Amino acid sequence: MSAKIRYIFGAGASFGAVPLVKDMPDAVYEYAKAIEVLVHGLNPKAGTTADFDRIRNLKEFSAHLEKTASELKGAFSFDTLAKSLWVRDMLEYQKLKFTIETIILLEEYRNRHNARYDAFLAALAIKERRLMPLENIQIINWNYDNQFLKALKLIDPNIAFSDWPKNLNHIYVNGSAKSYASPIKPNETFLEEIQEHGEVKLREYSEKTKLNAKIKVPAVLVFIDHINAFSSFREVYDFDPGIQYSWELSKPKVERGTTFKTNHTVIIGYSLPTFNRLIDKTILHDQAGGGNIYYQCGEGNSSVRSKLLGMGFNPDKLIAIDDVNEFFIPPEYDLN
Repeated sequence: MSAKIRYIFGAGASFGAVPLVKDMPDAVYEYAKAIEVLVHGLNPKAGTTADFDRIRNLKEFSAHLEKTASELKGAFSFDTLAKSLWVRDMLEYQKLKFTIETIILLEEYRNRHNARYDAFLAALAIKERRLMPLENIQIINWNYDNQFLKALKLIDPNIAFSDWPKNLNHIYVNGSAKSYASPIKPNETFLEEIQEHGEVKLREYSEKTKLNAKIKVPAVLVFIDHINAFSSFREVYDFDPGIQYSWELSKPKVERGTTFKTNHTVIIGYSLPTFNRLIDKTILHDQAGGGNIYYQCGEGNSSVRSKLLGMGFNPDKLIAIDDVNEFFIPPEYDLN
């Protein structure tokens, strides 16, 4: 019988598809400037009167992104900034979660997803020419992105988001990014105008500033409704973010994961930040039978090992995985 394996995923697992925590301020700033460039010089006479509102909304969101990027620069991470806002300003707290969701969705649209997720699901979940439930695998996900879902849909396009936890025994500790609908719908003329002027202006801006203007017009066009929604939100209750931090809940989601009695744990792209220590200790010390803890965190392996030792784990049970080309599957797991 196969051993039970618990995976703990962090932002490093999605490298290349979404920004790392340390890169998020720069990503937010780049989108701020890209949107500013897109709307500069647009001719709203080509559209309707409402296009003035759409341009104003884009400018407003760009200014908000620039402000958020500055705040993130001064914070340890967007999680720590979120915690401080949760204490002192709930409206700004909701706006920050919306902003992080928007950037993650824009980046996931713009980038190809991280192919390691495909390989991982193909190895674990495809048997007998169909997608099988992962009964002996649990996934604890500290990320906010949708990389697992994108990979799963490549295997089974008909999978519904509501079926996701049943199929993968998967827990998002703090929720995941979701899309918002907007009551303001851009018309075709307005979108054509952004497309026509935007690419030229972004290219000119990139050449002038030497900034890597990696943001492409189609990504912004797809999410223009999402951005317009931001300007229609005025109160805390207007926001219904997919991100829901564990401190908002009387009983964190991850607590239901402790009913899964794992034999071994694999940590992938996760730095075990002090900020999450209490939850991480609950997860890790739940392991049954003194099994191994594998950690596959690239350049962060030595730091993760040090933190695990500080939590009191047996050094003989801590095993570093240096190869990061694929997500590690322990030899104790039966792939047959």
